[in-house]
Amino acid sequence: MRNLLEAGKKKFYANLIEKINSKKTLNANERKQYDELAEYFAEKEAPPDLQQSKSIPTTTSQLATLFQVTSATIANWVKIGMPKAAHGRYDLFQAMNWWMETINKGADNEMTTDARDRYWNAKAEEAEIKVAEIKKELMPKLEILGEWGRRIGVVRQTLLSLPIALPPVLEGKDPRTMRDLIRAEAVKILEEYCREGKFCATKKAKKKGAR
Repeated sequence: MRNLLEAGKKKFYANLIEKINSKKTLNANERKQYDELAEYFAEKEAPPDLQQSKSIPTTTSQLATLFQVTSATIANWVKIGMPKAAHGRYDLFQAMNWWMETINKGADNEMTTDARDRYWNAKAEEAEIKVAEIKKELMPKLEILGEWGRRIGVVRQTLLSLPIALPPVLEGKDPRTMRDLIRAEAVKILEEYCREGKFCATKKAKKKGAR
């Protein structure tokens, strides 16, 4: 029974490798299974001297995480020269040295040049996406702060001008009329502050949008 399970794992793993080599994309479940099987067979097939050496044994999934690429990319790198210590097993130092000399620094042939270009183009696109997301999140905040800052400025200026503007209007008026005039000025200030705009919808606009 155990031999049948082992044979099934090997066959499934071989099918995944064949799919990667044919440049077909693995789905999320297949990628997870590929990483698990790569580690499984690496542990079983790694030679004893690898375990005892001063090198750092590394699996496909660990390398993929380190370089922030997919397992399929690691497989492609192996095709163009990245050293392997065993089946699905790598020496971390050798892999890092190869990456520094080939992907990070330069290339000696068309295949390695293509791998290097694809790697850095992907990183550039990833960085552009992150910057766009930050801008998308940040710009509305700056616009909102600017809009409400201007409104607060208008309210402040209007309030500070009341001691000059109100006395001539209130002179000779009875207390009730004075209260009505002062209230009217306060309402104007509030209406100016809460007027409809890009970042402030009136109750009427909200009701209309709710429909």
